[in-house]
Amino acid sequence: MSVPGHLPRTAPAMDETFFTAQRRHRRAARVWSALAVVAALGQAIPAAVMLLPVTLGTAVLVTDVLNLVTPTPDLAARIGDVLDRASGGERAAGVSTDTLRQVSAEVVRTAPGELLVAALVPGLLGMVALWWLSQRFLLRDGLGGVIVSAGGRAPDPDDAEEHQLAHVVEEVAIAAGIRTPRLLVLPADVPNAAAFGRGPDSATIAVSRRLLDDLDRDATQGVVAHLVASIANGDLRMRHALLAVFLAYALAADLLIAPFSRDARRRLRAARRLLRGRAGPEEEAGVVRDLLGWHDDEEGTFTVLYGIMWRVAQFWTNLLFVGGLLVLPFRARKYLADATAVQLARTPDGLGRALLHLHRWAKPLPGAEWAAIYAITSPLPAVGEDGLEDAVTLPASLHPPLHKRVARLGRLGFRERPDLPWPQPAPRYRNLRAARAAGRSWPLVLLTGLFSLVVVVFVVVPLLALLVLVMVGGLMIAVELATLFYAAVAVVVVLPLHVLLRFVA
Repeated sequence: MSVPGHLPRTAPAMDETFFTAQRRHRRAARVWSALAVVAALGQAIPAAVMLLPVTLGTAVLVTDVLNLVTPTPDLAARIGDVLDRASGGERAAGVSTDTLRQVSAEVVRTAPGELLVAALVPGLLGMVALWWLSQRFLLRDGLGGVIVSAGGRAPDPDDAEEHQLAHVVEEVAIAAGIRTPRLLVLPADVPNAAAFGRGPDSATIAVSRRLLDDLDRDATQGVVAHLVASIANGDLRMRHALLAVFLAYALAADLLIAPFSRDARRRLRAARRLLRGRAGPEEEAGVVRDLLGWHDDEEGTFTVLYGIMWRVAQFWTNLLFVGGLLVLPFRARKYLADATAVQLARTPDGLGRALLHLHRWAKPLPGAEWAAIYAITSPLPAVGEDGLEDAVTLPASLHPPLHKRVARLGRLGFRERPDLPWPQPAPRYRNLRAARAAGRSWPLVLLTGLFSLVVVVFVVVPLLALLVLVMVGGLMIAVELATLFYAAVAVVVVLPLHVLLRFVA
């Protein structure tokens, strides 16, 4: 088996045990998992700001209804006073043209703190509630039903390869101390495998028939060990939490557009069916995919504008803040599953050879591109096929590059060619004294270090700062435009009802 040029042919000899690798990856995964929770809350902030006019309009109508029973202050008048003070502050400062940004800044500066808190907190709590609801009730198998619908079947006991696969899964599950997962064989002509489910007690492993044909028993065992390791390490729950972040955003979009969109109401009815536990895995996966994809066939002017505003804000939020904090913990868990697989299989060679083969030949499972989050690797989908990463606009693939995974397995002792000697790693010098002791020219070492420092300080840092400014500016513009859009809608809907309710009272 040949190796692409950018993949390491060999690695330093067993410079890390799998126990050390597991401890290191668990520490990294815990840190990044905590950041993922922060990212989920961070995604709710732009949504809460965009929905500020809707929240305030709802509060105005609620106080008006209460005013019919008992005297209640006029919240609309108070909001109008804040806006008047904001506009007056701009005119006093000599500003000739009011812009949304200036008005927003003045409103934040002049509005009472309790009014802003009362307006933002419901939006934040609502997004968090949708995230919890999605994770707790709407996601049972996540997108795993997509894999089932791709033609998964039970292994054939009369087929030697499939019978051996069943024994391998049972053997590795016993070693991991978990219940033997349900096993499916996919009649797909692409080498790939996946694990999905709610948790270790309800997990399913799906392996393509092509993978069994291409790999020997040791390599197949390495793939199974990785999938079982991800199940035993609790990665399935983490994937549900990740899906719930984006599903909550999609549900919020449909809840707001439901009065004007038949497709949104259809998606919400399907979600309610899932909430009541009346749907199977395949139907659940179809609903989740439909919500995340958000394809509206009506294409009305209002829904098109709404979709553009919401999608642009989601794009910049994920690209700037949420995406990176969700990609990093997912990748840390993949590295952890690789290290645990070495422990379960008692050798890194099988998994290493399998990853090298998958690097060259793996493709997404036909019809299951949306479920790539559960696969051992995630190649790019075919042209015209949507996937989770495209729908939610992540800045990078959730799966780490295969050559990095192979390199880390090399640190655990994997070699493609056992007959070749171990290469010596390039020496690293902590200071000039160590470089002189090793016979290196200290002026060259010093100049190299200074040049690297200059490049980082004057090239890399400014470029990163410019990129962050562009992303922040894009997010602010999207949020401001969406806020203005919702404000116009809220005024048209709320103002007549407010006047009528106050007149009746």
